[in-house]
Order: sequence, then structure tokens, then C-alpha cells
Amino acid sequence: MMRARGKNNAGYTLLEMLAVFAVMMMALNLAGTVVTKSTRLSAATTRALDGTAQLGELERAFVDAVRTSCGATDGIGIYRTGPETLVLCMPPTADGDRYVVFHFLPEQQRLMRLRFESRGGEAALTAAKTFLLPVAAATMSSTSGGASGGEDALFALDLEVSSPSGRVRTTHRVLAAPRGVAP
Repeated sequence: MMRARGKNNAGYTLLEMLAVFAVMMMALNLAGTVVTKSTRLSAATTRALDGTAQLGELERAFVDAVRTSCGATDGIGIYRTGPETLVLCMPPTADGDRYVVFHFLPEQQRLMRLRFESRGGEAALTAAKTFLLPVAAATMSSTSGGASGGEDALFALDLEVSSPSGRVRTTHRVLAAPRGVAP
């Protein structure tokens, strides 16, 4: 039998196709790993930035309340100034006395700010805000002027903040004084 001359043997063998397929699968696997890791890194960065923003919001709220206050008072309603609670007396209005309370909720690991107005001896809650920042521990104190320092007091808020994973805890200290008192 004679072979026909000029037969075109163009094309790829099965082995060549399998090699190309294996290389493509390795490239896809590598690309998938890179995308997954970058997505996780992006999510972790977003959580960290959210935590920083929430910490900044809490610090601003504490400093603003202390600066506009007349100092701490013993308490209002069920809230008493102590290690987990700070009751600030705000400048009174024509309607009555005003108070701002910072209170740590250990079971929820959150810090909350409450605003009260006292009219005719009755305290009424006018606003409440629970900060979203997960706080493992919070301690409020006065560095001068006694436990419920007056206008000469320097107030401290010590926060132990947990990372979203719960593995890392950082401590933050916020100091503030009523207006007219230099920290």
C-alpha cells in the first residue's frame, strides 16, 4: 500500500492538549487564590477602618460632653457615677437641669451615652446612643477633684477594645476637662 503524498498532519496531539489544559488550570487556581486573599484583606481593612471611625466618634462624644459640662455629679435616676458610669451635669436651660451619662454595658460589650433633662425633680430621658465599637472593658475616672470631680477635674475614659477576631486587644485613654480647665 502506498501512502498518499501531501497529507496534512496539522493539529495538536492529545498529550499537547492535556499539557495546555494543565497549565491553564494552574493559572486559574493561582488567580483564584489571589482574588480570595485580596477580598479577605479588603474586608479586614474595612473592619479596621470602621473600628477606627467608631473609636473616633466615641472619643469626640466623650470629649465634647465633658468640655461642655459643669463637672460630674453623684448621679441621676438609676445611674451613679462610678468606675463603669460617669454622670455629667450640663449647663442648665430655662426648662431645667440637663445631664449626660456615659455607661458601660459589660454584657453587651458596648458603651452608651444617655441625655436626661430634669423638670420639676423628675428626670426624663431625651436621647440615647449605643456606640457600635466592641469594648471589652471601660473605666471612667477623675484624675483630680475626687470621684465625682467638679469643674477642676480631668476626666479619663479608659477603653479596652477587641479586634473583630477577638485575638488582639488595644487600650485607649481619652482625657478631657470641662472648659476653662487645661488638661
